[in-house]
Amino acid sequence: MTDIHAKLAKIEELRGALGDGPADAALDALRRELGAADVDAALVARRQRQILIDQRAEGGGAISGSPVTVVQGDQHNHPPAPSSAAEARAYALREYLRALSATCRTVQMGDLDDKEALFSETMRPDQVYVGLNVMRTVEEDEDQPAIDMARVPQRQQPVIQRVLGWFSDSIARLRGEREPDMRRITARDILRRGTRTRQLMALEALLRAPGRRLMLLGEPGGGKSTLVKYLALVLADANLRMLDPAERQTTPDPLDAIVEWDLGRPLPILIVLRDLAAFLASAPVGQNRLSAFEAFLGREPGKPAAAKVLLRALDEHRALIMFDG
Repeated sequence: MTDIHAKLAKIEELRGALGDGPADAALDALRRELGAADVDAALVARRQRQILIDQRAEGGGAISGSPVTVVQGDQHNHPPAPSSAAEARAYALREYLRALSATCRTVQMGDLDDKEALFSETMRPDQVYVGLNVMRTVEEDEDQPAIDMARVPQRQQPVIQRVLGWFSDSIARLRGEREPDMRRITARDILRRGTRTRQLMALEALLRAPGRRLMLLGEPGGGKSTLVKYLALVLADANLRMLDPAERQTTPDPLDAIVEWDLGRPLPILIVLRDLAAFLASAPVGQNRLSAFEAFLGREPGKPAAAKVLLRALDEHRALIMFDG
């Protein structure tokens, strides 16, 4: 990270001497070299450090121009919008992810049954989300665990395997068989023999889908919207964690909750189709689809900069778009 900060300092010197164009080009090259998430995190950290320096130079006190927002009862202090184009993009991305996380953080239980007063409260998606099965099945051979490890969070799998190993040891003793060496026990020692067929979970189906494209069909109330809301929340929080070096050191990765996730850390784009349809119906005649989509993403105040960041991420295969409806 120190190397990133040193290179960013040189780019800022270049900006002062040659202007935004060459500096932004150098920044783009750095993002490709070291990774967009790490560079954006460094940009945000530099901005926050400069704010603190300015504040101390003024003799302390509140940060001038720093808006305060309240999300689910928690107060968040946001630094003023940055001045350079690169910092503006990093700032816009951070604010977009915060807003998406806040939007997806609650599920209105009345959506399940609007006739029951019991369901008038709100809950977090991780409190109500359960693995959603799809109709597609998969046949597993004898090398698969006796329990469905796909339903076990990755960080808990070693514990489960140790427990299964203990049972294998106990059964071997009851049968009078040779006592296994627990130091050498492997996953293969605790596997079921034969084959079995089971339904895929929705997120498994996404990971196995050709081109990572998946259409999920089902009856109303089947959990489709909850699934995309849960996935958008996990990805938003995972990306926010990468933008905050301190949080990266102290909090677990939200993506650990998704077993066998191998899509990296794409930026989540959640589109409610009824909102998109209503927007396009009022779009200017003759407007091309890309321009209309960018306008839709940036339709709220302060969002145009985030829309450009998201479109760029889509173009670079660094985003996951989810259509709900």
